[in-house]
Amino acid sequence: MSPNDKFTISAPNGADIVAVCVDVIDSFTEAERPNVTTTLYLCYGQNRLFVVKELEYLTDKGLGKDYIVGKTLIDYIDLPYII
Repeated sequence: MSPNDKFTISAPNGADIVAVCVDVIDSFTEAERPNVTTTLYLCYGQNRLFVVKELEYLTDKGLGKDYIVGKTLIDYIDLPYII
C-alpha cells in the first residue's frame, strides 16, 4: 500500500471501513520472526486517523499478507477532501 491508496478493511467489530492510506509510518522485521515483515500505515476513514498493520510473509503457496486495524489516534476528525 502507498500514500493516497483507497481500500476497504474490516474493523474489529466486523464493520467494513472505506479508508485511504495517508502515509507509511514504519517497516521492520523482528528478530524473533525473521520471515515476517511488518509495515505500519497511517490511515483515515470514518472520521478517524488510525494505524493499519500489514504482515507480509512467505508461505508454500507464495507471498501472504494480513492486515490488522490497530490503534485509533484521533476520533471525530473531519478531513472531507481526503477520500
